[in-house]
Amino acid sequence: MVQNLLILHGWNSQLSRWQALAAELKKAGFEVFLPVLPGFKNGPKLKQAWELADYICWVEKLIKDQKIAQPIIIGHSFGGQLAAAVALHNQRQLKGLVLAGAAVIRGQRSFKTSFFYVLAKLGRVVCWLPPFCLLVKPLRRLLYKAAGEKDYYQAQGFLRPTMQNIINQDLTGQLHKITAPTLILWGEADRDTPLKQAKQLKQLISNSQLKIYPGRHGFIFDQSKKITADIIKFNQAL
Repeated sequence: MVQNLLILHGWNSQLSRWQALAAELKKAGFEVFLPVLPGFKNGPKLKQAWELADYICWVEKLIKDQKIAQPIIIGHSFGGQLAAAVALHNQRQLKGLVLAGAAVIRGQRSFKTSFFYVLAKLGRVVCWLPPFCLLVKPLRRLLYKAAGEKDYYQAQGFLRPTMQNIINQDLTGQLHKITAPTLILWGEADRDTPLKQAKQLKQLISNSQLKIYPGRHGFIFDQSKKITADIIKFNQAL
């Protein structure tokens, strides 16, 4: 029987980055589903800011509507947070979980979380000062560029407040409830989700294993053959 894989992307909505890995996984015999999440370019439009629970409902409906039987859910960055949340909500609907550079542990304020917090404060304070209020947009643009937050700066409509909602939702206290077999993949030099978070996930999720790769947060896009080999081994052991 062909194993279904459901890939949940992160804030970077350029699905072209996933094509190499998706091709390797298909070549290995997997059925690969790579949807565009609501709010992102070429995806369903948001009519209001979403919370994590809204994305959980959307993924579960997708699984039902597309008849994606017992998938292994692969989530990267925000997609990893969403994958873990889906597993916590209904573990019976999936066969396994792959968390890659997953932004699951939010309690420890990351650089990205601190960035959003400081930026929000800055915007509120500076706008009260008439000589400076005209500089808010250019200043924000420079800060986004310096912080590597191009995805946030380019977010349109309700996606930006949605991103702010999501980074405030921490799953740490619930991770011990995940019983689905879990493969944790991480870049050893990841600065967005530091390696220590991967080790925490390994401790909190009892039925899990950790694989560390060279590279940073985007390691999953550069090592498709090795990652595919590890996913094959993971699937064979289920």
